[in-house]
Amino acid sequence: MLTFAPRTGLGLGLLALLLAGPGRAAQPPVVLVPVSGQFQEPLVVVPPQLDLGVLQGGARLQSQTFMLRLPAGQPFRLGLDAGQNSAAQQRRLVHNGDGSAFLPYELYQDAAGQQPWSDGQGAVPGTPLTGVGTGGEQAIPVWARLPQMPRGARPGDYHDLLTISISY
Repeated sequence: MLTFAPRTGLGLGLLALLLAGPGRAAQPPVVLVPVSGQFQEPLVVVPPQLDLGVLQGGARLQSQTFMLRLPAGQPFRLGLDAGQNSAAQQRRLVHNGDGSAFLPYELYQDAAGQQPWSDGQGAVPGTPLTGVGTGGEQAIPVWARLPQMPRGARPGDYHDLLTISISY
């Protein structure tokens, strides 16, 4: 939002005439136009963790939601990177114990699991989410699944760390 408040007046015009002095052509009065603006940076509220609960391999998708706020009408592109433990174009959760056991997982933009989600850099298949800001909070669901449970998977807690990138 830009606001313009032109400042004109007799004082500025007289000052210009006085500065012109005798024998000089008078300069037109100077009009000062202050310009100000306000930019609202995007606000991304991410839950402390994307908790997928008790994991079982297969087609069942689980989801979590985070909130995004951008100015109304502002196009955006939101990417999720491959995570800290990815390998060979596959996101992986690492076992919290010694870090030697991994579970592959996939992230999607839709509940049907048809639109893989990535940051568009090629480390994992998929594309960034694109949309338009509403000016208010927008719920952004992230759908996840384990394509299959690896043989001999160790029981326990697993984790990964993703980077969210927003272009607008």
